[in-house]
Amino acid sequence: MWTIREPECNVVFVDEDLTPLTHPVSGINKFIDTWKDGKVTVRVMDYRALAPSPPHFEVQFDNRDKFHFYSTLDTTSSLTQMQLHLTHNQSLVGSYTPVVISPAHHTASLRCEVPALLYSVVQDCGPQTRVVLRYPHINDPTDFLQTQITDPNNGDALLTALAPNYRPPSIHGRDIPSSANVYNVDPTKPMSRNLKKISADTPVLKQCAAAATVAQCNCTDDMRVSDSPLHSDCKQNVYTVSYTTMFTPELYIVRFGKPDERLNNSYVLTEVNGRQEFEIFKDNVPTSSNTCNSTNCAIGFLGSELFHFRVTVVSDTICSYQTEFLLYVVDVPLSKTLHNTIATYVVVAMFMVIFIYYLCTKREMSKFDKVPVKVKPRK
Repeated sequence: MWTIREPECNVVFVDEDLTPLTHPVSGINKFIDTWKDGKVTVRVMDYRALAPSPPHFEVQFDNRDKFHFYSTLDTTSSLTQMQLHLTHNQSLVGSYTPVVISPAHHTASLRCEVPALLYSVVQDCGPQTRVVLRYPHINDPTDFLQTQITDPNNGDALLTALAPNYRPPSIHGRDIPSSANVYNVDPTKPMSRNLKKISADTPVLKQCAAAATVAQCNCTDDMRVSDSPLHSDCKQNVYTVSYTTMFTPELYIVRFGKPDERLNNSYVLTEVNGRQEFEIFKDNVPTSSNTCNSTNCAIGFLGSELFHFRVTVVSDTICSYQTEFLLYVVDVPLSKTLHNTIATYVVVAMFMVIFIYYLCTKREMSKFDKVPVKVKPRK
């Protein structure tokens, strides 16, 4: 008579503290980009007193024409740690393979609480992978909910509070906005800078489209700190820069569970509202190209008030990295036209003063001419 027995559970999966896993681990998503590693680290321990050899793994996965893997092992007499590296060799978004990791067949047992690990490896960026800009001296996005934040170096205010229903200047002039975006919307107040037809026809409300009051806009704190044009209705405070300085964007790639990585790719810089009063500098030299490198690119300003920039990363990746940031330019010197006008008025005023002084002096001299001169006769 034959009897089939499942072997005892001697080889088990353990965590970093070498504590046995007690709950099945499955359905964990690993997102990998083209030719980038998707790393999985697992550990197994043999609890037998006299283990004949270090424990080993078996790895199974599909789509071997698209996915490749290699592994590195760190073994002792009873513990083996494996780092499994998966790569994808094609730019096909959404390619998928399940990865099953189990102890080697001669040590595997269904009596173990966790007999195998199942991962889902997807050729994609992942929902929490994004590019972000870090503003100088701003530690957290929630800082934009405040107003009293100053530069620790000189004490200047770092944020500018936008006026209700604020609209940025356009190529037609400061008081003739033509962009659809409206910032810090208050439905109870009139639209700003709305005298020209092009200005009256262009504004498009989003979060406040059907609202009669600010409360009905239902703006959240996430919307108030967002730099996306979709949330411009809720944007209240923006970062302040001086006209006399250049702004260097500091961009980072943020991935869930990994340290932030400084962006090393080129990117295209555009202004969301169509403004053109700025220059891009590469190594302190102005250029007509709007394609930047993250290590040598800076923005110089030729105009004032709000600039809303968009960054689109250019790279050999399936990820669509894009972000926006807002800058409010202050300390703008007088324009050349206004400067010339003031100079003209000063010259005319000086001429008038000199002319009036001349007339007054001439009048006083004429009085002396009319005084009769008495001549004494000779004796």
